[in-house]
Order: sequence, then structure tokens, then C-alpha cells
Amino acid sequence: MKRKVVAQGNQSLTLTLPIKWVREQQIKVGDEVAVDQRGGELVIGKEGPKKGGTVKISVTPATNNSKLLRSLIFGAYRSGADEIPIEFETLELVDRDMGRVKTIKYIQDTVNLLIGVSIVEQTKNFCMVKDVTGASEEEFDTILRRTFLLILSIGEQSLKAFEEKDKEAFEDVPLIYDSIRKFTEYCMRLLSKYEYKEHENTGHFYAIVICFDDISDAYRHLTKHFAKSKLSPPVIKAYHDLNQLMRKAYEWFYSPTDKKLAQELFNFRDISYKSIYSAETQKTKLPQDSGVLGSIQAVRAAATQIIRERMAMTKEF
Repeated sequence: MKRKVVAQGNQSLTLTLPIKWVREQQIKVGDEVAVDQRGGELVIGKEGPKKGGTVKISVTPATNNSKLLRSLIFGAYRSGADEIPIEFETLELVDRDMGRVKTIKYIQDTVNLLIGVSIVEQTKNFCMVKDVTGASEEEFDTILRRTFLLILSIGEQSLKAFEEKDKEAFEDVPLIYDSIRKFTEYCMRLLSKYEYKEHENTGHFYAIVICFDDISDAYRHLTKHFAKSKLSPPVIKAYHDLNQLMRKAYEWFYSPTDKKLAQELFNFRDISYKSIYSAETQKTKLPQDSGVLGSIQAVRAAATQIIRERMAMTKEF
């Protein structure tokens, strides 16, 4: 269906609505319609796009597992739900690390990891988690950039901790990880509720956010299991080269058409690959070196995917 754009005054354009659609929606003169921009498209509706809604969670004796409950809450939050009513038959949960924990406390601790939601109602076997701030699609770009900067910070701080055997720096890494987790969950929530402003790029940005999540998990695993280890010089170099690659990826991510930055980025990507897979690095016999290298390889793989997703969104090179 095509409609002709008509000039109205010096600075306005108007577009007529199909009469069949107007009658079906029972739109009258003076009514307001919602206009939603999705990239190069405009979506017109009698009401705004339905976002959020309610996702119910029920915990029974058969599903009495803390990690499962947390995954369900995270999933509902990511989907964009505005209300998450949670019913639980048992007052305690089974947790693989802590044994048994109070159900309501575990729910509260989980909700505290999420931005913009809170428990607003609570009884013995029920609580209501609700969006109390109202997410805004305009926040996505800002939160994404902050997440990228935290990714750089966790890489640089953890390397410094290994080089200097700085116990305090190691203790700060989980705090950075928690902040990254909050931001990535919030980014996925925003994309589910509103999609990206350039509609066709929503999938690319969702993939990028997942890569950020994978990178932070790799760094967390690395510092959790190898914080007391002494790394060999080749592994330290591989770590350093990876951080340089991540820093250059950040610079290029926000200036993808800069040919000089693009060349520098791919140079650093080659350097990182060679230092990870060099003969000196690979021949190390220390168990901690192998463990750290595995995490470094995981980070580099996720970084490569981020670069590919960003390139797929770029209209010119």
C-alpha cells in the first residue's frame, strides 16, 4: 500500500490514513495515534506498542533450586517484563554453594543485581517484583558504552594485579564484574522492550551484549581460580596484547569508518593471536598458565565476534 505525502505549510508534511484501517480501529477526528520509529520505518497504531507485561514464576518442590530460580528471574527481566509475580511453596531453596538459603532472601539478592526493578509486595509464599523506574530506550547507547569501558577496566586491572601480586586489586575485580552483569542484563532488557533505534541492528547489538557477558565471565573465572598464581612472561605478554586489542576495539567501535583505526585494530588482532599461540607461550608446562590462556582465548574470541557484529552494521568503510 502506498500513500502520497502532501505539503502542508512551509515546514510540514502530511500523510492520509487508509479509511478501512481507520474504521477498523474506530479512530475519530481528534483522536491521537502512536507513531513508533524503527530505523527507516514508521509504525502507526491506535495505541503505543505493547511492551513489558507480566511474567509469572512458580517455585515448587520439584523446581526448588536457587540457580534455576535466578535464571528464571533474569529471563523474565531480560524479556522486558514490567511485573514478575513469584510464588514459592517452600521457604528455603537448595543452593549448591551455600546448602539451604531462605527463598525470599535469595530473590531479594537476585533483584538487587538488576537495574530498575524492586520487590513491591511480599507475603509468606509470594512476592511481586516490579519495574519502579520505567526504562527508557534512550539509555541504551550510554549503558552500552559504560559496559565497554568496564570491560577494559576489568582486563587492565586484573593484569596489573597479576603483575604486581596486588591482592586488593584482585578483590575489586568481582565488584567490576557485578557492575558489568547489571549493565548487560539492562541492555538486553532495553533491546527486548524497545529494540534498537535502528531497528535492523537490534540483533547485532544483542549479540554484542552477550559477548560482553562472556568476556566478563572469562575474566571472573580467570581471577577466581588463578589469583594466587605466578604467570610466566609469555602469558603476561599475551594478556597485555589482549588488553591492547580490547582498547583499540573500543576506539574503533565508535569510529568504524576511520580507516587508520581499522588498520591499527587488525594489526593488534594479529599481534594478539601471535602472542597467544607463539611457541614460547604454548610450550609452558605450568597449569596456571594453561588456565589463564584459556580465558584469554575466550576473551579474544568474543572480541572478534564484537568486531564482526560492528562491521555488519557499518554502511561504509
